[in-house]
Amino acid sequence: LDPAFSKIRILKLCQGADSSPIRCELQVVSLDDNPYYGALSYVWGDCNITKSIHVNEVRFEATANLFDFLHSLRLATTDRYLWADAICIDQSNEEEKSHQIGLMTRIYRQANEAHVWFG
Repeated sequence: LDPAFSKIRILKLCQGADSSPIRCELQVVSLDDNPYYGALSYVWGDCNITKSIHVNEVRFEATANLFDFLHSLRLATTDRYLWADAICIDQSNEEEKSHQIGLMTRIYRQANEAHVWFG
């Protein structure tokens, strides 16, 4: 993500039955366009305890707490648009993390919904 712009990744949590795998797609949006999304606030939990989800058809190891949160938010017949820091920010890119952390107040302020999960 170009740090010169207020762009973020939004996670499309694809609809699905309780028993189906969690599938998501990442989309880049500009906060200047007032995109519709819900922001997730949660305890990451133990980073060594993970469960697999699919993001853009690639396996992604989410913490068990994030997996459970996404599972609880997933709808059977409607996609949801969410922002979750562990997925929407490239955790291996220090420059991106720094820039995105600077946008977090705006990310939460502009969210249409806020979801909190303690696990």
